[in-house]
Amino acid sequence: MRLRCLQCRSWFEAARNDAVTCSPACRVARRRWIAANTPPWPEGIYDLVVVDLPLRWTGYSAKGEERSPQQKYRTMDVPALIRQLGPLFARIMATDSAACFWVYGPRLPDTLRIATETGFTFKSELLVWLKITKAGTPHIGTGKTTRKSCESAWLFTRGKGLPIRSHAVPQAIITEDLPQVVEARRRAHSEKPDEAYEALERLFGNVRRLDMYSRQRRPGWTSWGNDLQQAA
Repeated sequence: MRLRCLQCRSWFEAARNDAVTCSPACRVARRRWIAANTPPWPEGIYDLVVVDLPLRWTGYSAKGEERSPQQKYRTMDVPALIRQLGPLFARIMATDSAACFWVYGPRLPDTLRIATETGFTFKSELLVWLKITKAGTPHIGTGKTTRKSCESAWLFTRGKGLPIRSHAVPQAIITEDLPQVVEARRRAHSEKPDEAYEALERLFGNVRRLDMYSRQRRPGWTSWGNDLQQAA
């Protein structure tokens, strides 16, 4: 079968449909690229991890490419993220632990693949973030079907997962009539709201928490990611 090398972008004849490089040289170069994009691993064991995947996206035009995530921060393709996160999760996640993966609608299949191939099992939709403008109205984003104003966070577990400590999330964080919905202002590209982290702290209690591909440090959390390193 004919595939495209994820390293040099040339087409090649592959014996397997999961091949990602065309030659030993590209295989070595790709391993070095993944290593260069992997910050030092965090120390310790964690019970709860929040993951905002830096997924690479390809636009249909030069104008669309200007709005792509890779114009804002370093991104990786799906096989590279699996190779990066698989050994990391095996090392640092507790036997019974939980992961909160942020899910952008069009990339749902990729998120499910990464989560399951790195050792997690899908459980449920956890939170829905309703993006609010400075004026307090819903943010109307882009989309090829409906224009998106929400983003979801889904729950995955390892082992027995984590017990729920409290559903009593303050009304200032959760919409009164929709206890699953977090209303919070949209900020920088892909930046997630503090209110969602506060909801997770209340939901799971005082556990060991890790924020992956983070851009800022949070009290009570260990933060990890390339953008965090650059900002430090």
